[in-house]
Order: sequence, then structure tokens, then C-alpha cells
Amino acid sequence: MHLIKRTVRVPALALVLALGAAFAYQAIGQRTGSASPTVVVTVNLGAVLDGLEQRSVAEAEMNELGDRSQAEDQRRQKEIEDLRTQLENIPEADEEARDAVREQIARVALQYQAWGRFALEQLDMEKSLRYRDLDRSIKSAIAQLCEIEGYDIVLMDDSQQELAINRDSRVSRGVQVLQQMASRRIVYVNPVADITDEIIERMNNAYNAGG
Repeated sequence: MHLIKRTVRVPALALVLALGAAFAYQAIGQRTGSASPTVVVTVNLGAVLDGLEQRSVAEAEMNELGDRSQAEDQRRQKEIEDLRTQLENIPEADEEARDAVREQIARVALQYQAWGRFALEQLDMEKSLRYRDLDRSIKSAIAQLCEIEGYDIVLMDDSQQELAINRDSRVSRGVQVLQQMASRRIVYVNPVADITDEIIERMNNAYNAGG
């Protein structure tokens, strides 16, 4: 009785693909096993801003600037009103005196308008500088904390932000709600992954320490 030997022939291309897949799978497994997991945390920027003493001081300074600007505004308005009262008390026959006061009113009013534009721009610039300082301080504090704790990525947590309606908007309320829902970056955050309180404490301690 003769034994018949059956040989299974595998196409060369299939063999190459199979070996390539095996090596690729092995390489991925080795790389996945050796790589450190990426640590992702979140921060609630609104809560950070609300809890920062640096922001409270900055806003107090801005309010003081606003109060001084308002006082100057009232002084200039009163100056114009006094000139108008002066004009009313000048007899109609004294046209020369009336013209002089009219010219003075026009000049003071023009100065008042120019000052008003300058004051608004100055106040807006000061606010911009304060908020830029806050932004740099927050990013610096987050970077330092990430370096210490080994965090890799910090995401902005807007999961707790309430859906708001702008009644003056031309966009319908339903569309406003849908747009806000679609623009959310994060829907849920495990409190363990939130570093908001750590950032607030770290920044307030640094601010009170003078740096």
C-alpha cells in the first residue's frame, strides 16, 4: 500500500502578507506595552477666575479707574452746563460776550468728546492688560502643576456650563440651545480628573507670597 503525500501550496504573496501582519501585530503589542499612558485632566476656567485673588484685585483696580473716569466725566459735563448757564445770563444785546461764551462752549465740548474717546480706550486697554496677565499666570500655574504631577494634557471643562438664552438675538431660542449643545467640548468629567481647586490654591498661594 502506497501512501500518497499531499502538499499544500501557499501562494507567495499570501505568505508574505501573513508574516508581515504577524510582525506588525507583535511590534504594536510591544510598543503598547512599553508606552506610558497619557494622563488627561480638566480645569474649569470660569471657576478658576472666580476663585483667584489676583482677579479680585485686578477688578478692584479697574473699578477704581472707572470711578475716577466717571468723576472726571461729571466734572467736564458740569463745566459745559455752567458755561451754558453763563450764556443764558448774558444780555441779548451783548452779542460779543455771547459769541465768546459760545466759542468757549464749543471748544470745551470738543475737548470733552475727545477725552471721552481716549478715556474709554484707556480703560479698555487696562482691562486687556490685566486679563492677559491673568491668562499668563493661569497657563504658568497649570504647566508647573502638570510638570510636578505628570499630567500630559489639560482640557477645558465646560460640562457644567448652563445653556443660556439671548432674548435679543435674531436666532431662535431652540437654535441657540442646539448650538450651545453642539459646541460643548466635554459632556462629563470624573471629579478625580479635575484640577481646578489645585490651580486656585496654587495661584492664590503664589500671589499672596508676592510672586
